[in-house]
Amino acid sequence: MTIKKPLWHPTSKQKILLKISLAENKNEATLYWKQWSRAENISNVKSESYLILQSAISNLLTQKVPVQQKIRNISNHTAARNLVTINTVQKIASDFSKHKIPLFALKGLALFAAGIYPHSNMRAMYDVDLYVNNKYYKKAIKILQAAGWIAYEPVRADHSIVLTRAGFPGKLDLHHQPVWFTLSPKVIANIEKDTKIISLSGNPLRVMNPELQLVHVLVHGARSGINDYSSTATPHLRWIIDAHYLIRTNAINWKKVVTWAKDFEAVIQVHEALQLLRQDFKINVPLSALVVLRNMPKTRTQRLHARYSMAYRPPKFFKIPLNLRASFHAWLMQNRTPEHINKLTFKAYLGEFEKFLKVGFSLDKSQSVTTFIIKKILSKPKLLLP
Repeated sequence: MTIKKPLWHPTSKQKILLKISLAENKNEATLYWKQWSRAENISNVKSESYLILQSAISNLLTQKVPVQQKIRNISNHTAARNLVTINTVQKIASDFSKHKIPLFALKGLALFAAGIYPHSNMRAMYDVDLYVNNKYYKKAIKILQAAGWIAYEPVRADHSIVLTRAGFPGKLDLHHQPVWFTLSPKVIANIEKDTKIISLSGNPLRVMNPELQLVHVLVHGARSGINDYSSTATPHLRWIIDAHYLIRTNAINWKKVVTWAKDFEAVIQVHEALQLLRQDFKINVPLSALVVLRNMPKTRTQRLHARYSMAYRPPKFFKIPLNLRASFHAWLMQNRTPEHINKLTFKAYLGEFEKFLKVGFSLDKSQSVTTFIIKKILSKPKLLLP
């Protein structure tokens, strides 16, 4: 497929920050820091760029690059916030262990827990992501509520719930699915098996093994946010730093990476993400793995992921409103398994779209949904297909 630059790619200034974060010697880190400082005022840095900046500062200190005290203070704040987060998770892990609920760490928390990040200032954690199997989900929420956690508005009811608690510097995202999109029960069971139990101050916490962890990081990072197609979309870029340290710290079995990419139905964006790591950041991704991923046959679900989750910059004109298509395909991936999606005929596809409209737009039953779709929205309904 012909693609333009994905919206989840870093800007030129963000790329410099990332290179500072990944620099492996003082001269390289100093060069990039001077380059970034000339182009950017630290007081104006916002959102994801500020989160990357915290990793950049950590590496500047590691490489013994001279920086101002106010820069050091940012790193101290990162470390303190992360320590509070990790101490809070220790208590949650203890509570869940008492109730015999297996608890899994995701994203940045998992990398800290597994020792990928040995120092608490190396990576900002805006929130904390935990996962429990769906059969434990309601019980898990009750345990958290008893400990003072309350649902944050707006509540996400699809794959996780966001909770807050007084005194906690951020949010707790409790997942009942390992990823935002639906996977088959078999794949979810395999994900839970491909983990190891670590001790977090004597409390059991499960983290994914490196290859699975890498694919999870890539799939989460290689998207700009479901349904977000604006030119000002804020991508989640710390995945690039996460992937760097995962690959550098572990002897990655790339055949397992390819297998997990296929199981996630995420071959296209995993290939794209690994290619970005190799080409733009010189991260040690073997060309052979990229070739295998590129040449694999692509399913409909994989194309949906690539086109509607990775948020490629869209062409200017579509007969069907782009946000409507994006919303539909996000809904489809959240509510249907890959096996179901891959077997849909065109007629069945339109049937799913009717269900989406009823859920999303509360269409009256007396309305002719087919007429509504064909005449009012879709001049070319086959554009719905990826």
